[in-house]
Amino acid sequence: MAAPKGNKFASHEKPWTNALQRVLAQLEIKDEDGQVQVAAGEALRQIAEITVMRALSGDKDARKEIADRMDGKPTEFVNVNHYQDATALSEDEILEQLASIRGGAIRSAPEDKKSKGKSSKLH
Repeated sequence: MAAPKGNKFASHEKPWTNALQRVLAQLEIKDEDGQVQVAAGEALRQIAEITVMRALSGDKDARKEIADRMDGKPTEFVNVNHYQDATALSEDEILEQLASIRGGAIRSAPEDKKSKGKSSKLH
Protein backbone atom coordinates (compact mmCIF):
# COMPACT_ATOMS: atom_id res chain seq x y z
CA MET A 1 0.00 0.00 0.00
CA ALA A 2 1.41 3.36 -1.03
CA ALA A 3 1.64 6.35 1.25
CA PRO A 4 -1.20 8.87 1.05
CA LYS A 5 -0.85 11.70 -1.45
CA GLY A 6 1.16 14.54 0.04
CA ASN A 7 3.03 12.32 2.52
CA LYS A 8 6.45 13.86 3.08
CA PHE A 9 7.80 11.41 5.69
CA ALA A 10 10.05 9.60 3.21
CA SER A 11 11.69 12.88 2.16
CA HIS A 12 13.29 13.54 5.57
CA GLU A 13 17.03 13.83 5.55
CA LYS A 14 18.90 10.61 6.22
CA PRO A 15 22.51 11.76 6.50
CA TRP A 16 23.91 8.38 7.60
CA THR A 17 22.16 6.53 4.78
CA ASN A 18 23.24 9.16 2.26
CA ALA A 19 26.88 9.02 3.44
CA LEU A 20 26.92 5.20 3.25
CA GLN A 21 25.46 5.25 -0.25
CA ARG A 22 28.12 7.74 -1.43
CA VAL A 23 30.97 5.75 0.11
CA LEU A 24 29.71 2.43 -1.27
CA ALA A 25 29.33 3.95 -4.74
CA GLN A 26 32.77 5.60 -4.76
CA LEU A 27 34.91 3.17 -2.75
CA GLU A 28 37.71 1.51 -4.68
CA ILE A 29 40.14 -0.79 -2.89
CA LYS A 30 43.57 -1.49 -4.33
CA ASP A 31 46.21 -3.94 -3.16
CA GLU A 32 49.87 -3.09 -2.48
CA ASP A 33 50.71 -3.41 -6.17
CA GLY A 34 47.99 -0.96 -7.19
CA GLN A 35 45.70 -3.64 -8.61
CA VAL A 36 42.00 -2.94 -8.05
CA GLN A 37 40.54 -5.50 -5.64
CA VAL A 38 37.12 -3.88 -5.28
CA ALA A 39 35.97 -1.61 -8.09
CA ALA A 40 33.93 1.52 -7.41
CA GLY A 41 30.27 0.60 -7.05
CA GLU A 42 31.02 -3.07 -6.23
CA ALA A 43 31.46 -2.83 -2.43
CA LEU A 44 27.78 -3.29 -1.59
CA ARG A 45 27.47 -6.26 -3.95
CA GLN A 46 30.48 -7.90 -2.30
CA ILE A 47 29.07 -7.27 1.18
CA ALA A 48 25.81 -8.89 0.10
CA GLU A 49 27.71 -11.83 -1.41
CA ILE A 50 29.70 -12.37 1.79
CA THR A 51 26.49 -12.18 3.86
CA VAL A 52 24.82 -14.82 1.66
CA MET A 53 27.87 -17.10 1.83
CA ARG A 54 27.96 -16.82 5.63
CA ALA A 55 24.23 -17.59 5.83
CA LEU A 56 24.74 -20.68 3.67
CA SER A 57 27.54 -21.85 5.95
CA GLY A 58 25.24 -21.64 9.00
CA ASP A 59 25.76 -18.13 10.40
CA LYS A 60 22.52 -17.31 12.26
CA ASP A 61 23.16 -13.56 12.23
CA ALA A 62 23.62 -13.55 8.46
CA ARG A 63 20.43 -15.56 7.97
CA LYS A 64 18.52 -13.18 10.22
CA GLU A 65 19.90 -10.15 8.38
CA ILE A 66 18.81 -11.55 5.03
CA ALA A 67 15.34 -12.46 6.34
CA ASP A 68 14.88 -9.02 7.90
CA ARG A 69 15.87 -7.32 4.65
CA MET A 70 13.80 -9.58 2.40
CA ASP A 71 10.63 -9.99 4.49
CA GLY A 72 10.93 -7.08 6.91
CA LYS A 73 11.34 -7.40 10.64
CA PRO A 74 8.51 -9.22 12.38
CA THR A 75 5.95 -7.04 14.13
CA GLU A 76 6.21 -7.14 17.88
CA PHE A 77 2.95 -8.10 19.53
CA VAL A 78 2.14 -6.21 22.69
CA ASN A 79 -1.04 -7.09 24.53
CA VAL A 80 -2.45 -3.89 26.00
CA ASN A 81 -5.72 -5.49 27.08
CA HIS A 82 -5.05 -6.65 30.60
CA TYR A 83 -8.52 -7.97 31.27
CA GLN A 84 -9.05 -9.69 34.55
CA ASP A 85 -12.35 -11.25 35.54
CA ALA A 86 -13.62 -9.16 38.45
CA THR A 87 -15.62 -12.06 39.84
CA ALA A 88 -12.32 -13.72 40.79
CA LEU A 89 -11.25 -10.70 42.88
CA SER A 90 -12.07 -9.97 46.49
CA GLU A 91 -13.75 -6.70 47.42
CA ASP A 92 -10.45 -5.42 48.85
CA GLU A 93 -8.61 -6.21 45.60
CA ILE A 94 -11.26 -4.38 43.56
CA LEU A 95 -11.06 -1.35 45.85
CA GLU A 96 -7.27 -1.41 45.64
CA GLN A 97 -7.38 -1.40 41.84
CA LEU A 98 -9.93 1.42 41.81
CA ALA A 99 -7.72 3.41 44.17
CA SER A 100 -4.71 2.96 41.89
CA ILE A 101 -6.75 4.18 38.90
CA ARG A 102 -8.12 7.20 40.73
CA GLY A 103 -4.82 7.96 42.41
CA GLY A 104 -6.13 7.92 45.95
CA ALA A 105 -7.66 5.86 48.67
CA ILE A 106 -11.16 4.47 48.31
CA ARG A 107 -13.19 3.43 51.32
CA SER A 108 -16.08 1.06 51.23
CA ALA A 109 -19.34 2.03 52.91
CA PRO A 110 -19.70 0.58 56.40
CA GLU A 111 -21.59 -2.69 56.57
CA ASP A 112 -24.60 -1.95 58.74
CA LYS A 113 -28.37 -2.05 58.62
CA LYS A 114 -28.59 1.36 56.95
CA SER A 115 -26.50 0.37 53.93
CA LYS A 116 -28.28 -2.95 53.30
CA GLY A 117 -30.59 -2.80 50.35
CA LYS A 118 -29.04 0.46 49.16
CA SER A 119 -26.19 0.70 46.72
CA SER A 120 -22.99 1.49 48.55
CA LYS A 121 -21.22 4.57 47.32
CA LEU A 122 -17.46 4.55 46.87
CA HIS A 123 -15.56 7.66 47.95
